[in-house]
Amino acid sequence: MAALNRAEFTGGLYNDTKVRIKDEAAQALVLLRDGTEDPFPSIWPTIDSKHFDITAPQESVRDKQIEVLKDWFATNADKLAWSSEKRRLVLKEGNPN
Repeated sequence: MAALNRAEFTGGLYNDTKVRIKDEAAQALVLLRDGTEDPFPSIWPTIDSKHFDITAPQESVRDKQIEVLKDWFATNADKLAWSSEKRRLVLKEGNPN
Protein backbone atom coordinates (compact mmCIF):
# COMPACT_ATOMS: atom_id res chain seq x y z
CA MET A 1 0.00 0.00 0.00
CA ALA A 2 2.91 2.33 0.64
CA ALA A 3 3.84 2.05 -3.04
CA LEU A 4 0.55 3.80 -3.95
CA ASN A 5 2.19 7.02 -2.68
CA ARG A 6 5.47 6.72 -4.60
CA ALA A 7 5.58 8.97 -7.66
CA GLU A 8 9.06 8.01 -8.87
CA PHE A 9 9.24 6.77 -12.44
CA THR A 10 10.08 3.11 -12.97
CA GLY A 11 11.79 3.67 -16.30
CA GLY A 12 9.04 1.68 -18.01
CA LEU A 13 6.57 2.85 -20.63
CA TYR A 14 3.06 1.79 -21.60
CA ASN A 15 2.09 3.20 -24.99
CA ASP A 16 4.61 6.04 -24.53
CA THR A 17 3.22 6.82 -21.06
CA LYS A 18 5.89 7.02 -18.35
CA VAL A 19 5.03 4.61 -15.56
CA ARG A 20 5.41 5.48 -11.89
CA ILE A 21 5.76 3.08 -8.98
CA LYS A 22 2.26 4.03 -7.81
CA ASP A 23 0.87 3.10 -11.25
CA GLU A 24 2.31 -0.40 -11.03
CA ALA A 25 1.04 -0.74 -7.45
CA ALA A 26 -2.46 0.35 -8.47
CA GLN A 27 -2.49 -2.17 -11.30
CA ALA A 28 -1.46 -4.92 -8.86
CA LEU A 29 -4.16 -3.92 -6.35
CA VAL A 30 -6.86 -4.06 -9.03
CA LEU A 31 -5.64 -7.50 -10.05
CA LEU A 32 -5.74 -8.71 -6.44
CA ARG A 33 -9.18 -7.19 -5.90
CA ASP A 34 -10.84 -8.22 -9.16
CA GLY A 35 -8.82 -11.28 -10.10
CA THR A 36 -8.62 -12.47 -13.67
CA GLU A 37 -10.84 -14.68 -15.78
CA ASP A 38 -7.80 -16.18 -17.50
CA PRO A 39 -7.09 -19.62 -15.98
CA PHE A 40 -3.43 -19.26 -17.04
CA PRO A 41 -2.61 -15.55 -16.63
CA SER A 42 0.48 -14.30 -18.40
CA ILE A 43 3.16 -12.14 -16.89
CA TRP A 44 1.21 -9.20 -18.37
CA PRO A 45 -2.28 -9.67 -16.93
CA THR A 46 -4.99 -7.38 -18.19
CA ILE A 47 -7.26 -5.44 -15.88
CA ASP A 48 -10.38 -3.42 -16.57
CA SER A 49 -9.27 0.10 -17.50
CA LYS A 50 -12.34 1.61 -15.83
CA HIS A 51 -10.76 0.60 -12.49
CA PHE A 52 -7.26 1.66 -13.44
CA ASP A 53 -5.90 2.74 -16.81
CA ILE A 54 -2.11 2.58 -16.71
CA THR A 55 -2.01 3.87 -20.29
CA ALA A 56 -3.83 7.13 -19.49
CA PRO A 57 -1.38 9.82 -20.60
CA GLN A 58 -2.39 12.30 -17.89
CA GLU A 59 -1.00 11.55 -14.45
CA SER A 60 -3.97 13.38 -12.91
CA VAL A 61 -6.37 10.81 -14.41
CA ARG A 62 -4.35 7.95 -12.97
CA ASP A 63 -4.01 9.76 -9.63
CA LYS A 64 -7.81 10.04 -9.33
CA GLN A 65 -8.16 6.30 -9.96
CA ILE A 66 -5.43 5.60 -7.39
CA GLU A 67 -7.26 7.68 -4.77
CA VAL A 68 -10.43 5.62 -5.35
CA LEU A 69 -8.41 2.42 -4.88
CA LYS A 70 -6.80 3.76 -1.69
CA ASP A 71 -10.23 4.70 -0.31
CA TRP A 72 -11.58 1.24 -1.18
CA PHE A 73 -8.70 -0.44 0.63
CA ALA A 74 -8.96 1.83 3.67
CA THR A 75 -12.66 1.01 3.96
CA ASN A 76 -12.24 -2.75 3.50
CA ALA A 77 -8.74 -3.62 4.75
CA ASP A 78 -9.88 -5.36 7.94
CA LYS A 79 -12.57 -7.32 6.08
CA LEU A 80 -10.41 -8.81 3.31
CA ALA A 81 -9.32 -12.39 2.85
CA TRP A 82 -7.68 -14.26 -0.02
CA SER A 83 -9.86 -16.78 -1.86
CA SER A 84 -7.82 -19.51 -3.55
CA GLU A 85 -10.95 -20.68 -5.31
CA LYS A 86 -11.78 -17.27 -6.78
CA ARG A 87 -8.11 -16.27 -7.02
CA ARG A 88 -8.75 -12.80 -5.69
CA LEU A 89 -9.43 -10.84 -2.52
CA VAL A 90 -12.92 -11.27 -1.08
CA LEU A 91 -14.74 -9.84 1.88
CA LYS A 92 -14.67 -12.20 4.88
CA GLU A 93 -17.73 -14.20 5.86
CA GLY A 94 -20.53 -12.13 7.30
CA ASN A 95 -19.80 -9.11 5.08
CA PRO A 96 -21.65 -8.41 1.84
CA ASN A 97 -19.42 -8.96 -1.21
